[in-house]
Amino acid sequence: MASIELIKDQFTELVTGMENVIQGLERKKQSLQEEIERLKREKTSPQAYNFIRERVKLDIGGRYYSSTFETLTSIPDSLLARIVTGDVPAERTSDGRIFIDRDGRHFRYVLNFLRDPENFSVRIKDKAVLEEVKREAQFFWG
Repeated sequence: MASIELIKDQFTELVTGMENVIQGLERKKQSLQEEIERLKREKTSPQAYNFIRERVKLDIGGRYYSSTFETLTSIPDSLLARIVTGDVPAERTSDGRIFIDRDGRHFRYVLNFLRDPENFSVRIKDKAVLEEVKREAQFFWG
């Protein structure tokens, strides 16, 4: 008889513990749902759009470029995107430009591709220059 009472007590204790865990998970679920809603509102806010459209100034090998954050991060895992987002540290010039020590003459091809990848084409007759452009693209996109 005592063993049945012991089993009942253990079962009751187990059920109470499970109820507490379920209540904790429900609170966590509610908190996460609220966070999702907040992020959805934030994502569609004008401030979020302005950040994406923010102009980023670059100094690539001594040549100045500017583009939008959105364009420069359009290939998310690329080195260029990681530099622009700050995931990879980069030197800043005195006027706040992100400095990247690469060939500035060829960066325009990289930028033009990012701006319009569907219609991008390269018409470079000099094979040595074409290889240099390919190296720059590989550097930025891996």
